Amino acid sequence: MEGGVFAAKRISLSNFAMDSINSDLSKKQLYGIRMMHIFLQRDPTRAQLLEKLTTSTQTMARLISMLGWTSRNDHTTIRLYAAKVTAELAKSLRVVTVPGTMYLVSTLLDTDRKPKRRHPLLDEDDDRDPLFVDTVESQEKSQDAAGDQGQKQGSAGDTDIMLKTPTRSTHMNNPRSTYKYWERISECESIPKEQPLTFNDLLPALGMSIVYSLAGCDQNNSVEIDRVTDLIPKIIGFTSFTSATVNSEEQQKVLLKSSLKVLQRLTSIEGEIGITLRHKISKHPFLLRNLAEILGDNSITPELRKLVAEILRNLAIDRDARQEIGQIQVLITRLMKAFLNCNGPSSTNADCLLPKVAGQALAMLA
Repeated sequence: MEGGVFAAKRISLSNFAMDSINSDLSKKQLYGIRMMHIFLQRDPTRAQLLEKLTTSTQTMARLISMLGWTSRNDHTTIRLYAAKVTAELAKSLRVVTVPGTMYLVSTLLDTDRKPKRRHPLLDEDDDRDPLFVDTVESQEKSQDAAGDQGQKQGSAGDTDIMLKTPTRSTHMNNPRSTYKYWERISECESIPKEQPLTFNDLLPALGMSIVYSLAGCDQNNSVEIDRVTDLIPKIIGFTSFTSATVNSEEQQKVLLKSSLKVLQRLTSIEGEIGITLRHKISKHPFLLRNLAEILGDNSITPELRKLVAEILRNLAIDRDARQEIGQIQVLITRLMKAFLNCNGPSSTNADCLLPKVAGQALAMLA
């Protein structure tokens, strides 16, 4: 029977995960994308998975397409994990290899549904928060599996572990069979475990994390970022204190920091594309007003106010933006205050750097 239709073969975990997300079954896709996310959390498994992904255009195209999956509840959970995986891959990804990547990344920043005033981790069914996907149930299953580790002996060390699976495709397409393999993988001691979701796992925060990493690894990515007409306005929208698109102050802080980090990086890009991006950013009608409000709010951390000063310094490289910023007296006043207001010993690096960066911005505007 060794050569029969149910004969076992050996498949590496990374290949199993990649095969799973290319499946037509949503359960199998979910297990596959969760495995990929777990494998990217530690260097040995991360390197092995990245090596295989770089040679699989089919898997990369499927992964990127998942960023736009919103039609069903199981699809929204898959979308969350696809965003988390893409955020890891974006540190070395050239988006021209997967057409349409930036458009799908931009959809992660969409906030066209009014959120409900409840904890985002408790939303259920079709009423879930569009910024955050409820995956508590799946997390509890993973944590239960992790809690049994002291009683089980794992045999796996990396994603090249050989997992015995049946070759009969109809057997492997059985969701129960797939879940059994997921449980076996979860029992491996040396495979990193899933971490609880945080506010950094809001879909817009993940989207901006992807943009931040893409802009830093390849200048051609910046060209693709510029081509998505509504992406930069969406990012700037999260710098507003009056946004009605978030459920809580904690969410707003995370999204504010994410947006400022992306804008700081985009305004620091060199070359012709850098000039184009700075022009597009500086011409947004609410940007400078929002930055002035952040800079003047002492409840905002020095780290975020430093990012604002860096954005203003970078925008001032271009003459038109420099003149426009210079005409806004409240911005100049608040930069002066940040430059001069050094109250004794600084407790953090950001405390030390804020006066310095504010001074650089003032020098550029002089």
